[in-house]
Amino acid sequence: MPAAFPDFLTHYSRGEPFRSVTSAPQEQWGAIVAGFSDANVWGRDRFADPQYLSRRLVVEERLRAEFVDGGGEPQVEHPFYCVVGGLGRWERQRTTGMRAYILPLTDLPSASISFTFGDSLLTYDEDNRSQAAALGRYLHPLSGRLYRLEGVRELASRIPAGGSDPPRDLHKHLEAQVWVTPNVASLRVIELPVC
Repeated sequence: MPAAFPDFLTHYSRGEPFRSVTSAPQEQWGAIVAGFSDANVWGRDRFADPQYLSRRLVVEERLRAEFVDGGGEPQVEHPFYCVVGGLGRWERQRTTGMRAYILPLTDLPSASISFTFGDSLLTYDEDNRSQAAALGRYLHPLSGRLYRLEGVRELASRIPAGGSDPPRDLHKHLEAQVWVTPNVASLRVIELPVC
C-alpha cells in the first residue's frame, strides 16, 4: 500500500499572507525590508544578505520558465510558498501574529502548483547548494528540478507505507510554489498564538 499524500498545502505567515517582496519593483525592496520586524515576517535574518533578493528573483525566473515549459499555467509572476501538509517546527514557533493558511489541493488548479524537493532557493541557487554541501547539509536526491502535482503524487504512490528509501514521508521534503493568488476569505486560517 502506498504512503498517504496530504490533500492540502499550508502557507505560514506572521503578516499579510500571500505577498512576495520580489513582486514589487526592485527600487522598493529596501523600503519594504526596512519595514520588516519579527512581528510581521519570519526568517528576517535572510534579508540581511544583500544578495538574497537578487538570488531569489533569479531562482523565481528559472522556476517560472521551467514551470511553463512543463505545461504549468502561472497566473502570477512570482509564486507564493507553501509546505505540503503542515510543518510542525513552524507551528511550534508560536510567535505573535503567526497564522497557518490551509489551501485544499482540490481548490487550486493543478496547472498553478509546482514543487521542489527542499527549499527552492537552496536547490536552484548554485552558491547555496555549494555552501550546503560544504557544511555537510543534506540535499534530497530528487532536488534540483521542478515537479508538477501529478508527478509528486506518482512518486508518492510508488513508496510503500513504512518504507524508508526514498523517504516514506515524501511530502515532508517538498516546497510548494503556488502560481495563483488564493482567495484568503475562503481559506481555513489557524491562529498559532504565543504559548
